[in-house]
Amino acid sequence: MLTYFHEIYTKVAEYLTTTGQFDTQIIQVNPKGDQTKAFDYNTEAMILEYFDQQLPFAVNVLTEERGELTLGTGNPEYTIIIDPVDGSDNFTRGLGMTGFSVAAVPAGETLTVDNVKYGFVGHLFLKKIFTFEKGKGAFCNQEKLSTSKETRLQNALVSAYIVGQKAEHLTKAYPLLQHTTKMRCFGSAAYEVCQVAAGGLDAYIDVRNLCTPENFMAAAPMVLEAGGIVTDERGEALAPIEKLDYGYNVVMSGNRALHDAILQYFSSCT
Repeated sequence: MLTYFHEIYTKVAEYLTTTGQFDTQIIQVNPKGDQTKAFDYNTEAMILEYFDQQLPFAVNVLTEERGELTLGTGNPEYTIIIDPVDGSDNFTRGLGMTGFSVAAVPAGETLTVDNVKYGFVGHLFLKKIFTFEKGKGAFCNQEKLSTSKETRLQNALVSAYIVGQKAEHLTKAYPLLQHTTKMRCFGSAAYEVCQVAAGGLDAYIDVRNLCTPENFMAAAPMVLEAGGIVTDERGEALAPIEKLDYGYNVVMSGNRALHDAILQYFSSCT
């Protein structure tokens, strides 16, 4: 499966780094209520066409722009969750922090992070490719990943999404901010979560009820494979996915000690 993901990633990267950079016009509003730009729609179409023509088995696919589809004939063997352009706003503005993300869950299994069998996240411009197969480790360009051993929050490099449409989002995160001195926000969730798996970031936090599944389903299992922790802000497992317009709160850390140090600041909000 990872071979197929790598092949379509190569095609997607070629399009987005050439003619796709100019396809920025808005063409529709997707099922999530977000504006769809032409490069989003075209990239998703490329992926669906590739799966339909190249995969030797049927699959269910959850997409941002077209909803849920079934490709191929016969009983589907996997449910595939795709994010064709992770970091669309970055791409539109030429910021470069943009990726491609795809996860596969065996058909019939609940759509949870723990049940993802294959994950692939490819950065379009840095040429970093993150992959995993369940139980066999997570890798970046074939180098095995291991999460950070940093346990002290005040020393941790944290990617955090805390600004939303409601003041309560900032209020919820404020106790944590008082104890965090190193913070980043790249605008490409899948890549940032992969960096937790790689140890480049010590933790990733989004507590705005806005992190939708395509943003983390390929990358979060890599954190688990590399030795990290993935929960919601209450320390509970992320709920099963039903559709891509449901927003999650997520906390992902390199180790249990740091994870617990982060969660304690959300205990009064749960």
